[in-house]
Amino acid sequence: SYYFKHQYIATNPTLLVDMPKLHDKAIIRLDIDEVAMLLDYVESAGEHLTGQALAYYQKTKNRDLAILTLLLGTGIRVSELIGLKLDDINMSIGFITCRDERKERTVPFGKTAKKAMESYLDSARALLCGDQEQDHLFVNCNGTVMSRQGFWKILKHYGSLAGIEADITPHTL
Repeated sequence: SYYFKHQYIATNPTLLVDMPKLHDKAIIRLDIDEVAMLLDYVESAGEHLTGQALAYYQKTKNRDLAILTLLLGTGIRVSELIGLKLDDINMSIGFITCRDERKERTVPFGKTAKKAMESYLDSARALLCGDQEQDHLFVNCNGTVMSRQGFWKILKHYGSLAGIEADITPHTL
């Protein structure tokens, strides 16, 4: 375009380049009340359940609460969350270490996340793992590593039950 503007060339080559598409998609965020509703529902959903649903909820409640409070309290990515291993947590000073193939970072977490993770580690994790040895922090009901899709389903489930109308995604949190 410089050469065209200064008449060094006869045609403008930038006319052949497509412009990037602009996305008008609105950013969806949960407000504080919706986040409180989501967490409150995770804590109290058992009041509305019976039978197998109640047994499943009792088995997973502490894990789900730990996952959501840690994600909300730290802002880490879901891939970092599900990649956490037991050795990546320092409960005494309130830090987690997130790793990927290129870098490592240490992220602090607060009292609420610490309390939720202690409850999960003290009771629920052993129930979920059963006899399996697992070094990942968060596991699914089979005792294996939780997937991103598994986390997404948990989030959608609680959001729906809590009556949150916004399209909740892990990135929304």
